[in-house]
Amino acid sequence: MQLFQYHDTASTMIPPALQLQEICDYICEFLYSSPAELRAWALVSTAFTPSAQLHLFHHIDLAKYGRTGNTGNAPSASRGLCTIMAGSPHLIPLIRHLKISFAEDVLGPLTQVLLTHVETIVLRAPSPHHLQSHTVSSLAAPLLALPSVRRLTLGAIVFENIQSLHALFRQRTSVSDRLTLHYVDLYLWGPMGAIAEGTGTQQHLRVKELEIAGPDRHSDWLDHPLSPFNFSALESVDIWGPIVGIGNTPSWQTPSMWPSQFQHVSLAYEFVFIRCSRYHFSI
Repeated sequence: MQLFQYHDTASTMIPPALQLQEICDYICEFLYSSPAELRAWALVSTAFTPSAQLHLFHHIDLAKYGRTGNTGNAPSASRGLCTIMAGSPHLIPLIRHLKISFAEDVLGPLTQVLLTHVETIVLRAPSPHHLQSHTVSSLAAPLLALPSVRRLTLGAIVFENIQSLHALFRQRTSVSDRLTLHYVDLYLWGPMGAIAEGTGTQQHLRVKELEIAGPDRHSDWLDHPLSPFNFSALESVDIWGPIVGIGNTPSWQTPSMWPSQFQHVSLAYEFVFIRCSRYHFSI
């Protein structure tokens, strides 16, 4: 295999020229964080289209607000995305990270598209302290049940009760590599009735890695008999904030109850960071 070309009139070695597609790929990779410029380059030549689409559809954000508090027309964006996927189904496998507003008008259109390659799903409340009903959980359940999804994040969601939380995961059967719960809580907390028929078995969602952050409130519902979470396969826990239950301590917070494969726990609260593993503990 010839790695270099020799110029006829000079003894210097000249590296082979880049192919056109390689140049287009390098340009799009440089512009990956600028969707407007990627779309513009895709219109310049069809040579830019595959690489531009790869970056444009890899990370889809359909959340109404983000860390900066900016609002957007998430329902319209959701309908627009579904229209694009219906006309260009070859783009569906490009979607790997999906951030969605946990709202009926955003989730509804997505039920019409089978997203085959999504690996990460982030669900955020459409507004702070927005109470989520059983109906919205049922709409999101098919998305979270996709076998390609390995990482799940719930952000700033307040569920009406534990039945609403359970309905969100009722169709998921595969193990989740990572579950992240940021300021997730239950509005109604106390004695619960039985889970309704057809909503799956109790504690059926096996989790390998768990990250939780939240206010100084009870977290016992994570280990409640009606909770969908199964921590028997847990390997890692990261805790940010004073979320330890005031009453009974959940089993996943008790070292003696940790499964044999457990690797580490990280605790961060009031500028104190603690890391603990099976072989090492330090403060």
